[in-house]
Amino acid sequence: MQCHKAGGEGEGCFNAAGSVQNAALTAPETSGQIEFYSGPNGTGSLVYIIPLDAKGNFYTTKIMGMNGLYPAIKNATGTQFMGSSLTTGACNSCHGSSTGALYSN
Repeated sequence: MQCHKAGGEGEGCFNAAGSVQNAALTAPETSGQIEFYSGPNGTGSLVYIIPLDAKGNFYTTKIMGMNGLYPAIKNATGTQFMGSSLTTGACNSCHGSSTGALYSN
């Protein structure tokens, strides 16, 4: 989200974004979606869905109240839940940096 922010060189301000790799961490995950729930492990309400593109990226310029939501990566082989709630929509600010990369089942 370094480029896609106010005053950044990318087109549009992303409010949530990241990249997902396949389970082997060898290529982008080219299908699926990121789901955001109000409770852990898919409990509560499904609040938002962001599709993955052909390069494994997901992003939205929609204003979303991300704080306190629980994300999940869903594809044809299953769903992988993040155990803790979000504090930011900049997913790659942690994943691939201080924690493991985002990957599908």
